[in-house]
Amino acid sequence: MTNLTYDNFATQLRQDVPGFADVYDEHVADNDEVLPHVLLADLVRFLSKEVDLHGAKSVALTRAMSLLEAGIGSPDPLLQELVAVSFVENLDPEEESFSTIRTLFGPALEEQYLEFENFDPYAASE
Repeated sequence: MTNLTYDNFATQLRQDVPGFADVYDEHVADNDEVLPHVLLADLVRFLSKEVDLHGAKSVALTRAMSLLEAGIGSPDPLLQELVAVSFVENLDPEEESFSTIRTLFGPALEEQYLEFENFDPYAASE
């Protein structure tokens, strides 16, 4: 796997996640460029559909989750923020696909999700 950075993460998803190239290409056609935070919201929707169609054994899902785990654990703080803000925070625990996606979290994604889940915005302002 390529050394992941904020600048190459989107193209790595396009290259490594089967079926995601169409989503990526449509995103670029709609926006005239890659908007990484918006693209990761698109990825959440794509993975939810993958779970609905193929379950936890989806190759696209397992590859994406591997890249996301590598991204959140990257030394690149912009990539860490991208995955934390635009992937983890776009997950909806009410969605049927959520539990399947969460079972594929690596330790860094799980830690980030728990941090997000337990965040108290009122405690931060005190």
